[in-house]
Amino acid sequence: MNYRSMWMAAWTFQKQFSEIREDDEYWQQMRDEAAETEKQFDNSRFVHDLLLAVMIEFNRKYKEMIGIANT
Repeated sequence: MNYRSMWMAAWTFQKQFSEIREDDEYWQQMRDEAAETEKQFDNSRFVHDLLLAVMIEFNRKYKEMIGIANT
């Protein structure tokens, strides 16, 4: 296992989606890109967990953003 490549892929994924948007296309692109990245690494559980952590964080930030916008 090449952990460095996996961390770099997760970092690239994080940078790619770091500007959180409200539209469905953004979230669908994120899911699609996560699936493709996982395939690159033979569906490694480690890569899956890294990408999931990024997605959970972006979802948390999105909810904060919406909460602030709605007050």
